Amino acid sequence: METRSIFIVKYMLYVFNVIFGITGVALIIIGTIVIVDLGRFSNYLSVSITAPPILFIVLGIFIIATSIFGFYCIDKENVNYLIVFTILLLSVLLMEVFLAIMSSISKDNFNNNLRFSLKTSMGKYSFEENDRQSWAVVQRKLECCGVDTPRDWSIIFPENLVPVTCCQNLPIEVGALCRNLFDDRIIYQKGCYNILNSRVRNRLTIVMYIALAFALLQFIGVVLSCSYTYLLKNSQGSNGAHNILPSK
Repeated sequence: METRSIFIVKYMLYVFNVIFGITGVALIIIGTIVIVDLGRFSNYLSVSITAPPILFIVLGIFIIATSIFGFYCIDKENVNYLIVFTILLLSVLLMEVFLAIMSSISKDNFNNNLRFSLKTSMGKYSFEENDRQSWAVVQRKLECCGVDTPRDWSIIFPENLVPVTCCQNLPIEVGALCRNLFDDRIIYQKGCYNILNSRVRNRLTIVMYIALAFALLQFIGVVLSCSYTYLLKNSQGSNGAHNILPSK
């Protein structure tokens, strides 16, 4: 009966470890997608925003390495190795919970910093090429204009003019500006702050929920690994006790 229990738990642990390795690949893919998506707006985002997806990639690599080690431990049926494997699983669980908390805090606390970064960058638009390029990217990619409204550009350009990237249809002329500030058929009327704010929140919410879901999976893995280690240790202990019994 004990041998049967060990076999069942061992099989379940094998299945978990396969899924575990797949989650590592998934974390790397998700982290890369989020970094590429938000990286285009990195000039306006703090480290607390870009850190969670980067940690996703690092954690994914760690999970894949742990999964490979796990197959070795399960196959060798070595109690000491399995204890190390269980500790690694528990470490991943704690890191995923930490990532979920970090993502939740970041998405709720970056609003003021984002608005400040956009306004500061707008003030440098006339003499900093990096800021001009950053505004070109954010306005073209998000189809927005200014921080809150196109009127924000009045501090840089004469009245009724905005950067060319505010135009819904880009002019052919080099160095051209958009005119007719309030015509929504010509100029994007939505400010970039709300759109970028919503985009960052959505991405960090996804990261948070994925981290929590994978943490739940990790909890199952820790339980299976502990059970397998316990059963294996008892089985090996029983065999050892039988070997030292005197023969009749």
